[in-house]
Amino acid sequence: MLQASITDPFSLMDGVSSITYSPGNATTQTFGFFDIPNQVPMMEDVRIPIGSNSKLYTAVAIYQLHEQGLLDVDADIATMLDEADFEKFGISGMTKYCPQVGFTSRFNECIAITLRQLLSMSSGIYPQLNCNEVPTTETQCNREPYFVNPGSIARVVGTFILEPLIFEPGARYVYSNPNFILATYFVEKYSNMTFQKYLKENIFSRLGMENTYYDFYNGQLEMDEKRVKQYYKFYDNTTYDLLSVGAATTELDLGAIAGTGGLVGTLQDEVTFYHAIFNRTTKGAPLFSNATTQETFLAPTTFMTDAVPGLDGYFMYFSQGTVIVCSSEGCTDGPTWITYTGGTLTCFTANVMDYNSYIMSQVWTSTKVLAMTPDDFEAAKERQSGTSVDFSYWDVYQTDSTLLAFQQLLSVVSPAGSNGTIGNGEGPTTSPSNNRSLGSSSEGKDVGWVTLMGFTITLLFCHFD
Repeated sequence: MLQASITDPFSLMDGVSSITYSPGNATTQTFGFFDIPNQVPMMEDVRIPIGSNSKLYTAVAIYQLHEQGLLDVDADIATMLDEADFEKFGISGMTKYCPQVGFTSRFNECIAITLRQLLSMSSGIYPQLNCNEVPTTETQCNREPYFVNPGSIARVVGTFILEPLIFEPGARYVYSNPNFILATYFVEKYSNMTFQKYLKENIFSRLGMENTYYDFYNGQLEMDEKRVKQYYKFYDNTTYDLLSVGAATTELDLGAIAGTGGLVGTLQDEVTFYHAIFNRTTKGAPLFSNATTQETFLAPTTFMTDAVPGLDGYFMYFSQGTVIVCSSEGCTDGPTWITYTGGTLTCFTANVMDYNSYIMSQVWTSTKVLAMTPDDFEAAKERQSGTSVDFSYWDVYQTDSTLLAFQQLLSVVSPAGSNGTIGNGEGPTTSPSNNRSLGSSSEGKDVGWVTLMGFTITLLFCHFD
């Protein structure tokens, strides 16, 4: 659908953006509202569901347990599950996990999957959560978008653990949310703690992260007054006049999706987390006790693509719970960027760190922006069929948080030079002159290659839904 050019995408959105140059040295801007009906402005310290950014926390927890010798990231996970686990999953009479590839014959040999493969999106586990039945083809899952908490993380595992693998583990990259639900279960099992308590004691408290949490009951027992309100905004796609604001009345249950997408936090806490994990001087301390653990998080575990439009010569890899972008195949020169965007149905949290300078760009939003003709909007109301996720064809790519976060970063650091690094402190060489201005997809005048890069990256790895 053709959409008009947007001069200032942030004027359509609600959220907060930031560029952090060093701890305590950040430029932060808010835009829009925290509470639209009551016209409460957005706050810098707003707490927002971070979606799939939760995966990095789960990966850190797994490697902490690995360092303590409580589990082995390279062990066959079938050896880590027994009949008692399957009872917790809600599956009676099963004594052994026997994953197999294929949707017809299920009498082949069991295939080994490791935790390392779970955390690098190469396990082969069926990628969708909440299928209404065991799928019989790679695309057969009739997924319900609204996942109701079945009562425990183990019960969530039980909704997918019997599904067939879609490829041999380690063979390739496919984004799979169930990987990190299963990893969350292992955190609880081998730490003998709830996921909530483990994160608080072993990550949040160590780093002084007082505004990040996982709540299994998703606010039902205790409300968070600074947790953002979530909305849909509908705009005329030619004038960008606001047509309507809708409430995200049914969101993803953060308790159910746990370590794959269930955390809530602030931009400031996320910067603290990144700076702890990826600091070259401290080698990941105090989160890690072994320097080789940090090296694993910076290693190119699973190849994703080298065909991002407008980003010739770059290679994208899924590491352990995060994505690294490198200027050399195999990441022989180290990462250029460390990046991830989490997405629920309406919240999108983009983080991009320049590994050379540690400068970090973030754009976090609480509102899904959609554009259509007024007639199409009225017709959708009359139709009364489908759900909010069916309206994705109305997406406004210029408000994509990943695109905007990359654009922000390239307004203060240079793209990769001949030595394969960025962040020389001399300013941008091919970035927009105004980091609050975007052109349309057909023009591409204001954003250059970042337009396609950011949009494609979003499609590749970030959104939970």
